[in-house]
Amino acid sequence: MKPQKRAKIFGAMLLLTLSTQLIGLLKNTLLAQAFGVGSAMDAYNLANTYIVAITNLAIPAIIIVLIPVLAKEQKTRYEASGIDSYITFLIAIITVLIVAVNIGSFLTVQFGTLTEEMTLFIEMTCMISVAQVFRVYTSILTSHRQVVDDFIHPKVATFISAIVATSYIFFAKSPSILIVMLFLSVSFLVEWLYLLIVNRGTGFKRRWKLKNRTFQKLIRQTGPVIFNAIIFQVSLIISTTLATFLGNGYVSAIGYSNQILSIIQALILVNMLSLSYPTLLRLFKQDLQAAKQQLLGDIERTNTLVIPLVVGMMILGKSFTTLLFQRGEFGADDTALVSQFLIILALSLPALVIRDFLYRAFFALDDTKTPSKISLVAIILNIGFLAVFTPMVGIVAVLVAPLIANSFSMLVALRLLQKKIGTLKLGKTIRNHLLIVMNSIVMAVIILFLNQTWDAPLLIEFSGLTLVGIVVYTILTAVTNPSARTILRMKKGK
Repeated sequence: MKPQKRAKIFGAMLLLTLSTQLIGLLKNTLLAQAFGVGSAMDAYNLANTYIVAITNLAIPAIIIVLIPVLAKEQKTRYEASGIDSYITFLIAIITVLIVAVNIGSFLTVQFGTLTEEMTLFIEMTCMISVAQVFRVYTSILTSHRQVVDDFIHPKVATFISAIVATSYIFFAKSPSILIVMLFLSVSFLVEWLYLLIVNRGTGFKRRWKLKNRTFQKLIRQTGPVIFNAIIFQVSLIISTTLATFLGNGYVSAIGYSNQILSIIQALILVNMLSLSYPTLLRLFKQDLQAAKQQLLGDIERTNTLVIPLVVGMMILGKSFTTLLFQRGEFGADDTALVSQFLIILALSLPALVIRDFLYRAFFALDDTKTPSKISLVAIILNIGFLAVFTPMVGIVAVLVAPLIANSFSMLVALRLLQKKIGTLKLGKTIRNHLLIVMNSIVMAVIILFLNQTWDAPLLIEFSGLTLVGIVVYTILTAVTNPSARTILRMKKGK
């Protein structure tokens, strides 16, 4: 893909993602207004966390393992049969897990003594679980679009899904949290239907050829990926469950903070990874030196955008939270809690960017085992950290844990990747990252100074300070870091 075309696609992806995130923010704002930080939102967030953990076992495998084989230009009928069997197998496993969850929930309701909050949690868990099968189908259809360089239709599908998920809470005068979850479930169905129409003629056939060598190869590659996903989901569930015992509303506060940070991840990291992975796949097979340069360039380009946004969130996070959520049942104390959580959680994002790109390099080299081993050690470290420090500092340990885990994974992945492909020339990348941090700090100082002197309505003040921050950072970047002047410049893959 030519650099100019890649830049245009990335711009369109950013626009669609931003639109989707704005709709999602509107939904979260309305949820905060209606339900605040309390037991209903805790049940809603827990149901999402637990059930999404199941489908997130399959989705990374689809993205990492399936895309390379779908991208192969010439596939034999035997290979196609193996791919179809692999997709059928993944969907079957997820379906069985979801059925098991629903049976367990039914038995718990019938024979258990439950509180009102636990009953609400189980009802929402059953509701959202059924929709997760469509999320897996959607990931498969998205993979088909990406291998033909169509990154736009999946974003359109997500945008439509966001509108559906928000429609009820937007129009309802006295919303029910159960119906909110119902519309969220229906939105996954709508997203799947849209991509099914776009992908007509490129679907898969349900096959069960378990002895097919292509199927067996894909399963071998999938094992470590799913193991890695299990490790991540277990870590997430441990942290979320632990937060429920440390204080009422902590789960919701973490959820609201992560929703704000997910804007950065969805806008920049997810789009950059989606756009870069096919290029890294080709380059690591054709030109190792070019692949190394592409990898470091993609990391630098992504963090050139992520780091100042993280610093901006830390400086203006309380104002942003106030504008988004502080109304109705969501009070000033809730705003203070969410903004404090936001500052700590934001610190882990730059390390997450580097780690995810390094993991993609391993995947491009057909090595799915190394990232899984790193993640296993990281979660053991994480559990140990939580066990030691939670009794001492409480919820702060839960908030700091992602920074510890991501930093550890990043450093170990960097070392092991260099053992595998040779030394990466990190001097320029480190220098440019230091420049990014320095420019972000200067931007923050100017914003803080102006924030002390300006006296305007919150919306005008926040918008003005944000605009000043963008302008200051852009000028500083252009002056101090010539390689980042064209942030969307992409190295052409061979």
